[in-house]
Amino acid sequence: MNTILYVRWSSAEQSAGSSKVRQLERCREHASVRGWKIVEEIIEEGVSAFTGGHRRAGKMSHIQARIEDGEFKDGVVLLVENLDRLSREEPKKVFTWLEQITSLGVIVATVEGDRQYRQDNLDMATIIELVVKADLAHRESLKKSERITASWDDKRARILAGENVILTSRAPAWLLVGEGRKGFKIIADRAQVVVRIFEETAQGFGKHHIARRLNEEEVPTFGKSQAWHASYIQKILNNVAVLGEFQLGKKSGSGKRSLVGDPIKNYYPAIISADLYARARVSMQDKARLNMGQGRRLANLFSGLAYCAGCGAKMTLRSKGQKKRADSRVVYEDYLVCDAMQRGIIQDHGGKCKNNVRFNYSSVEQGVLNAILSDAVGDAHFAAPRQAANIAHDCAIAKLELERLRARADSALETHISMRREETLEKYKKMIELFDAQEGLIAHLNASLVQARGAVSPDEHAKRIEVLRNEIHSSDENVRFPARSIVRVAISELVEKMSFHHKARRVGIRFKSGVRTVVIDAKTTSIALDFYVSGRRLSREGLSPRQLRTIKGVLQKGLAARRSARREDT
Repeated sequence: MNTILYVRWSSAEQSAGSSKVRQLERCREHASVRGWKIVEEIIEEGVSAFTGGHRRAGKMSHIQARIEDGEFKDGVVLLVENLDRLSREEPKKVFTWLEQITSLGVIVATVEGDRQYRQDNLDMATIIELVVKADLAHRESLKKSERITASWDDKRARILAGENVILTSRAPAWLLVGEGRKGFKIIADRAQVVVRIFEETAQGFGKHHIARRLNEEEVPTFGKSQAWHASYIQKILNNVAVLGEFQLGKKSGSGKRSLVGDPIKNYYPAIISADLYARARVSMQDKARLNMGQGRRLANLFSGLAYCAGCGAKMTLRSKGQKKRADSRVVYEDYLVCDAMQRGIIQDHGGKCKNNVRFNYSSVEQGVLNAILSDAVGDAHFAAPRQAANIAHDCAIAKLELERLRARADSALETHISMRREETLEKYKKMIELFDAQEGLIAHLNASLVQARGAVSPDEHAKRIEVLRNEIHSSDENVRFPARSIVRVAISELVEKMSFHHKARRVGIRFKSGVRTVVIDAKTTSIALDFYVSGRRLSREGLSPRQLRTIKGVLQKGLAARRSARREDT
């Protein structure tokens, strides 16, 4: 049986190294004894399962997505040391998740207790066992969280009382923690860069301009990145540590950081004056007013997919704000541009990218959606996962109650057969009524579950695609944002890469399946090419020499990829 090992430990564990080794050794030995073939080992380092963040954004979320996509059609064993490596959430959430993943053919196995959880063995005894284990793990994590919070509160109180206490060994990129964790030392050259960023911002320069200048001057970055990014400039500008202040924060279950209490003043050495900080903030606010009112537009549906065909850099969205057309329509002037060209990055060959075309975003979006929207969006994208999970849990509990009612009804019938009394007959009839009502409840829950999972007829699906197409341009933010979110996820699941060609102003779309390629004319929004790579011959009638060369190149790449895959299989 193919087996995936999942190893996880939280950042709060002190013996992370030994934890990793121990978990791997125990899981490998367990799989070997049972003759299971380990096909993958997944390490989730420094991630807590207390809030479920690992299932929403960690490697566990990727495992679940692969399972839901049908990658393991013949089944797979998900092997862990203990059940709490998978989750330390509330028992209800643990049971709901386990029921959902086992329903997809997965066997969840634990080394501890030599347990295997399948869809067909989640009986009452197993459920009670799961609830008890999950409750113990959750309570343990809750106590640990409370101890850590109390420790931070104590350190904060000591600082406010005047003690020289270093809360954490982490420091801003322009500072180093002193020896013996006493105070901080300023990294002079980095501090100068930070001061320059604030000064240029106060002068009216934008974050994209500042990043471009730093890259052109080859100013070293603060981290592993090879180039400066506007997002990092923004991060520096928002950091109150430049004033010497330390702001405590707390991450929620979704991973979003929220502020806790007031900033602690004079914690770090200040590297800019309050006056410069204030002038930079005013300048940033003036720029922000130009783009206010946009709301949550989720403007770029192709984030992470669009690349320059010339240099391979990402295509980034640049917004020029709202414009009023001659027909009184208010539109957004958004463009996709080559990030490397925009930031003036020098390529390996010594020159800059020549792709200086600004691709009109609305035209590209219209052309792409015309070509692939109906293929990209399926039933699953209209599903309500949280609602479906809750209904599935309620349905499971209802089925357990049905089993109890059946047993009680059988017992009541046996009692009546032996005693032949009126009251025993009435009790049996009452149990049958309750049993019938429970079956009706289960039927209703099953119907609701199908609806929550988004399953409809082809005609209904076509209608909701049309509605979705209208909603992504709605003026109502509460309608537009969810619709664009659905489309963005659907496209990212279908498309592997979008290449922007500056000479012909065309956009090539390569599908993850590798069997289809679409080329969009960015000027007319029309489909220039749409063909499938398959065993049959493609019609060449009416195609230009450029189109024929494009098809030939795609076919050759597809053939090479298939040959490479066959060599790997052998």
